[in-house]
Amino acid sequence: MSWTEIEVSKLKEAEYNPRIISKYKLELLKHSLEKDPEFIKARPLIVNQREDGSLVVACGNQKLKAARELMWQTIPCVLVKISLKLEKIWNIKDNNSYGEFNDELQSDVMKAIYESDLDATLTGYDEVEIEEIIQELYDKPIVEKFKSKMTKLINCPECGAEIEVK
Repeated sequence: MSWTEIEVSKLKEAEYNPRIISKYKLELLKHSLEKDPEFIKARPLIVNQREDGSLVVACGNQKLKAARELMWQTIPCVLVKISLKLEKIWNIKDNNSYGEFNDELQSDVMKAIYESDLDATLTGYDEVEIEEIIQELYDKPIVEKFKSKMTKLINCPECGAEIEVK
């Protein structure tokens, strides 16, 4: 097992990957990767070098899609050599949400992000989701102040709603 940068063009998506990503969420992911490139270094793709030499992404297929659209040449990866069976287990395990949010603590964290002038869209939530999280515990004026710190960037290709991101 080793950490390395691998050329995006050499990587294959896992053909069995059950996860999908909408165009809307892919745009949010691309925004997050562009604005916070250190995160992917801390949580790189997991790539299995199969017996035939192919490099298949076991964990991080959506990040790979985003990297391709961003036209990245390389991407941080942890390179492993494991069986196809274990590769599939890791894929499912990586996409399994084991934990649950404590709504009160999540609202507190989002409020703290707001108060520190950080870009809350880097959390992977869109404006509507952020608004709902903050409104769980806080009043409308805080949400309105929060929204004023964002800049319009894209429209949702699926529903036409505006996505406001910094």
